[in-house]
Amino acid sequence: MFERQHRQWVQTARLTASDGATRQLFGFPVSALADLLVVGAPGDRNATGAAYGSAFQAAGCIDLPEPYGFHLSGRAGHLDLRQLPRSVPVPRLRSNLTFTYDSTGRFQNPVLIGSAAFDDSTFLDAQIAAGCRGTIDTSGERVTYSADGTVRHLDIGQIGTEFDLATLREPQFAGTVAGGFDLKGAGSSLDDLAIDVKGTKVAAKLFGGVFDDVDFDLQIRNDALAGTGRGQFAGLDAAILTADPRLTGTLNGRFDMKGALPALFSAGFDSHVSQLAGSMSLSPSRLKGVEIESVRLTGEFDRGLATLSDARITSQLGTASGKGTIAISRGDSDFTYDLEVADASRLKDFMPICEGRRHLSRPRGWASRADTRGRHLYGVGC
Repeated sequence: MFERQHRQWVQTARLTASDGATRQLFGFPVSALADLLVVGAPGDRNATGAAYGSAFQAAGCIDLPEPYGFHLSGRAGHLDLRQLPRSVPVPRLRSNLTFTYDSTGRFQNPVLIGSAAFDDSTFLDAQIAAGCRGTIDTSGERVTYSADGTVRHLDIGQIGTEFDLATLREPQFAGTVAGGFDLKGAGSSLDDLAIDVKGTKVAAKLFGGVFDDVDFDLQIRNDALAGTGRGQFAGLDAAILTADPRLTGTLNGRFDMKGALPALFSAGFDSHVSQLAGSMSLSPSRLKGVEIESVRLTGEFDRGLATLSDARITSQLGTASGKGTIAISRGDSDFTYDLEVADASRLKDFMPICEGRRHLSRPRGWASRADTRGRHLYGVGC
């Protein structure tokens, strides 16, 4: 290498290939871009080396005239995304990735179009199973990407912290997820984000219990989340699920729901603006010391107002059924119910739950119409 000094060329360095061999033509083309020097060896189309903390093998070519295009394929081992240059559009998070790849792009005004197939790897301590695949394309106006495969032990709280998702940082969402997924996305900011992700046979440890055999389909557009989900749950802690410490007990059952949350990232979960519709059933469960045989609820929840088209409960206290509207945080209630209990005095155990809640804070329309056994209560309104 020569440097011009005082109108003369002075040798300052000598470059040699660490794995040079005859007919590789090392140094035949040479080019420089900012602080990057590229030395070609057109006779050698295979290489091994280390970069960004990862061991790699590569085959392909790099075009030295601007814009320094390339087509490379090979294998990378133990790559930590935190070590990659800032110009590479990936999340800089703790990882240990091993994969085969095929990539095309350029170094100047960086562009990357590539695909990868993973061996067993980790991402934020989650296990990425062998066979997972991913793609990325930064050539358009928006980055596009896809991924599919199986993941285990994905920590929801860590995802919320690292990606700054307000909802997932809330304590009641602490837990882990495992299962199959298929993700397609575009954009890298809230202004242009569009992600579709499907999950199959997903299991999760959440709300103090477990979800199993869950299938879901979610869409994220900018800051809004919408989707559907169905599956079963067991051992859920009612106090964690409802964020009400007075509601002690464990819940078991199934759900089939669809919902929407308009400010997933910026505002977190807010029942005043969320929407939910579908059905939920409970198999034998326990709530505030009462054994529940079964529950069936069908209806919708829309920004603080619950409308039930069918509600049926059977417990050790008796049976209840009803339909109508219950105001959670807005509007007025209009709920008709039929309640049959063996010991009406036990209902007082549940009344403190209703204190301060608009729709039940001052119950109206309670009227007893005793049958021959005096066990029926009928009412309109709450």
